[in-house]
Formats: sequence, C-alpha cells, structure tokens
Amino acid sequence: MKWWMLFVTLIFVPSVFAGGGWYYAGDTFTEDGILYSVDGSDYDKVLFGAGKTSYIIPLGECVKTAFAEYCYSDTAYPDDESKVKYASGHKYYAYSITINTFTPEIIVTRTASVATPEFGKDVTFTVKIENEGDFSVENVSYFEAIPEGLRVLSGPTNVNGSISYKLKALPIRKLDQFEYTIKAVDYASTSLTPSFAYFYAGKEFTVTIPAYSFIIDTPLEVTHTLSSSTLNLGEEGTYTFTIKNKDSTEDLLVKATTKLPEGFKRKEVQGLAPADNNKYTLEKTFTPGEEATYSLTYTTEYSGNSEIPLDIFSTINGFSFEKHYVDTITAKADKLNPDIKFSSTRSSFRGGEKLTIQATLENVNKITTFKNINGYLNSPDLFENVNFEHESFPPEKKFTEIEKAVVFPLANETKNYRFLFKGEYATPSGEIYTYATEKSVTVDPVKEEVQITTTFTPEHPEKGKNVTVNVNIKNVFGEYISYSAHDSFDIDLIKIGGINFAEGSLERDQGAALYTYQLEIPENYTESEINLTTSVLVKGDPSPFKFIKTITFTGVETQQQEQTNVTTQNTTATQTTDGVDEENKQGFFTKLWSTIKGWFE
Repeated sequence: MKWWMLFVTLIFVPSVFAGGGWYYAGDTFTEDGILYSVDGSDYDKVLFGAGKTSYIIPLGECVKTAFAEYCYSDTAYPDDESKVKYASGHKYYAYSITINTFTPEIIVTRTASVATPEFGKDVTFTVKIENEGDFSVENVSYFEAIPEGLRVLSGPTNVNGSISYKLKALPIRKLDQFEYTIKAVDYASTSLTPSFAYFYAGKEFTVTIPAYSFIIDTPLEVTHTLSSSTLNLGEEGTYTFTIKNKDSTEDLLVKATTKLPEGFKRKEVQGLAPADNNKYTLEKTFTPGEEATYSLTYTTEYSGNSEIPLDIFSTINGFSFEKHYVDTITAKADKLNPDIKFSSTRSSFRGGEKLTIQATLENVNKITTFKNINGYLNSPDLFENVNFEHESFPPEKKFTEIEKAVVFPLANETKNYRFLFKGEYATPSGEIYTYATEKSVTVDPVKEEVQITTTFTPEHPEKGKNVTVNVNIKNVFGEYISYSAHDSFDIDLIKIGGINFAEGSLERDQGAALYTYQLEIPENYTESEINLTTSVLVKGDPSPFKFIKTITFTGVETQQQEQTNVTTQNTTATQTTDGVDEENKQGFFTKLWSTIKGWFE
C-alpha cells in the first residue's frame, strides 16, 4: 500500500486539540496556529508533520515533545470499508492520530492589605506565584509601572522606581511569593495593572492579573472658567475660579497663584491680591464645606493664543499637594491679523539646515483702511530686529511684510529658537493698536552627516594575496552637501589599482559609490588585521568625519567587524592612524578641499 493512499482522523479527549475527522495522506490542517500534515509510504507507520518538524510514528506508538504528544493510534487498513475512499482507480485507507497538548499551569494571585486605599496610608500587596503543572518554567518576571502620585515604600524595584521581580526558574509544585508597599503622596485616580510572563521550552507565556483601583478623591475641588475663550482686541473678558473644601471634618489651607499673559490689561480683581509681573495671589484656610469664587476681568492688546495659569498648593491633615491648571484665550485681530509662516512644516531641525520665515499681516476688515503700519521680526539667538513700515493697508488684503532666511548653527545640545513678529498700526481716527505673534522651532545637534559602508573581496583575505575594497557613501544630513573623501591604510600595504579618493555632492538621503581600489598584502605582513580609515570632509565643517573598518585575515579570529563611526569634533592634526602621520594626511586633504571649495561659494 502506498502512503499517499492513506487517510487520517484526529481523536480527541479533554485538554487535547479539538478538530477531528478523517483525512487523506498529503492533506494539511491547522489547529491553534500550528500547521499539521500527514504523509508516508506504509500502513504500519506514518510521517506526521507539526509546524516545521516531521516525525515517523509507528502504529500504536507516540512521539512526545515539550508541548504535545502525537500518537498513531489506529488505521483502516486492511478491512475497515467504512473508512475507505476510491479515487482515480485507487483505494485509499484512513488512519487515526491523537494529539495531546501540554501547557504549564502557573497561578498568580495578588492580594492587597486594604480594599479601598486612603490618602497617605500604606497599601501592601502580596504576590504568590505557584507552579501547579507538570513542567518547570524559566525566566519568570513580574512588572508593574507606578504612576505619578504614588510612591513605592518597599519591595523589589528597578531604576525607574517600578516594581520588578524575576526568577530564573520555578520548578514543578513550587510556590514563590514577595511583597511590596505603596503609598499615595497625591490624590490619584488610576489602576495598577501588572504584567506577568514566563518561558517554557523557549516559548513565552503570559498570565493576566486583575487590576487594583487606586482611587483617592481629593478634598479640594477646583473649577475654572473663561467668560469667552475668544476676544476681539480691546474687548473685556473674565477669568473665574472657585475653590471648595469637600472634607467634612478638616480645614484645608490653600495658596493660589494666577497670572495675566503679556499684553493683557487688568480691569477688575475680585478676592485676589496683586503681586509683581501681573501675578495675583490667594492664601486662605477653608473650613469644612466652605466654597469661594475669585475673578479677574481684563482686556488684551495682543492677538493670537495666550495662556492663563492657575497653580494651587494645599495642605490637609499634614499632607501637601499641588495642582496646575491652564486656560487658553484666543485674541482675534478683527483689524490687522499677524502670522508667521515657515518654508517647512517640520517643527524640529538640525544644525546647518536652512529655514525661511515670512511675517504676514492681513486686514480682515471690509471697509477700513489702516495707516502708519510698522513692526519688526526678530529671533534673539539668531538675528536682530528686521523692521518694516508703510503708510496704509487696504481692507481685505494680506501682505508679506518681512521675509528672512536663517541657517541654524551647529550645536552640541537641543535648543529652541523663538521668532517674534510685533508692531503697531492706527485707525483713520488715530486710535493706536498693537499686534504680536510668535512661533518657535527646535534645533537638534547634528550627530553625523554621512554614513560610510566598506566591503572587501574576499571578506577575509590571505597574506601574500590581494584584496579589493569598495567604499559607498550616503547623505544622512537634512540638506544638500558637498564632500571630499579619501582612504588611508598601513604604509606596508601596496595599492596596486583603483583610486582611494573622491569628491562630489549628494542630495538629502542620497547614496553613491565613492571608489574602488586594490591592495596587495605582503606575505611577511606582521599584523593580524588591517584598519582602513575613510575620512570625509563635508563643506562647512572644520574637521573630517572618520570611519574605521577592520579586515581580518583568513584563520584569524574576527575583531571589530562592525563599522565604527568616529566623531571628529576633537580630532587634531597630530593624531595618527595606522602608523601614518595624520598631520601629513590632513595637509593633503585640506589642500584637496581648498581646490574644490570655491566651486560651492
């Protein structure tokens, strides 16, 4: 009987794969994400495939793996006519396979010392990990992030202050447990949901642990509102906030601070004490259930978005906590509307990149022509005031008043640059209005401008033979660059062909082949490996970027196979590479660059 004439069935018991049915040899089926197959060439054994592994299973026997037991339990051959199928003149018999699956039984329980947490009170959690199955598991890990407002007092933690507990292994029928204690240091509303995982036979398993609700309602209730989130220039608005002590037994000491934004003028204050820099303060002890309301009435001379902050510091039962609130007001310029536009939509740049800034004004009035318009654009760390002025501004017109291009300087750390567009204009009756708006961008340090990839043929050459070196370059800088490059190596090596220097230019993210050359390695070469140094000078940079690639000879243990990018900011003319005086190489390189740098100026 031929194997391809057999037919298969799956017989299942509790805790065994479900599926079943009779299958022809050569058929495949999937259970729990695993692909199974049946094949063979004789009735007394079967070729059974589970995933990427195949097993020859004799009739009446089983094969056991880490996750399952596969058994060839029965066959229709030779006289079970109920499990025979005829096709294309052939008689096909069936046989039965049983699949018993194994899964580790890891039980994780977490109990809390209190069902409902209280502010400033400790909550201790006890975690029990028990292996109730028949298999030892490995790399057991319990992790729980601790959110803001809670603090770990004791227990296994990592450098971030989160709970982290690990076991190398948990044997069969073993129990392990640990504890940790948390206290609320602020009024919080969160759920603590840990993650738990372990490995068995190289496969990761997880256990879901119910969340613990860590909800502590604050006795301080703060509401804050704006009479309107949008204003016209000169229009009045009111900011109001209310404080209430919800505690029924304890006094609540509250200190509050708020501030009007730049360009806002105070009209009326209720219940707050004025302080410096347009600030207003409050210090009051609220008795149980007491509630009070405070307000600021104002006008604005600036258009655009402005923020009113409210900082609350309070103490109750000896515990202190802080809260911060922000409300945003949009001042509409129903007269002249200022705007700053960038030539790029990105909010972050790198040193050396160029950006064009346009300062525009729009007269949204339909009938009024304004006069004596003036103003300036500046960025304190990039350029001084760029001024403009003109006599009139017609209705429903929009003009670009200033256009300024900047190149961001190279820096060793991230920096923010602010652009302010500000000025004045007058109505036909002589009323003076002020406008102002600003935008900012982030400039990150340039860590590298190019990437170099060096390959060898053969990869591990022999002494006394030749090696071919191929060098490729890619521009990873934000803009177009011009460059000059050359390779240097040990003076005992002989270049027998090709070139090891080049110059050119690349668009952003563009790559290119630099050069190819051949080296002859003398038979008496004393080193076990060769270091090749690719130096790339990008126009505008004071010193070259350097990339070192190591060739290891056949039979010698590989060292430093990965390409190393060596920063050049501290490179000096007296450094050496591969025994060659770097000052001489730099002199050549500098001369080479001097020849081509005029092309780009």
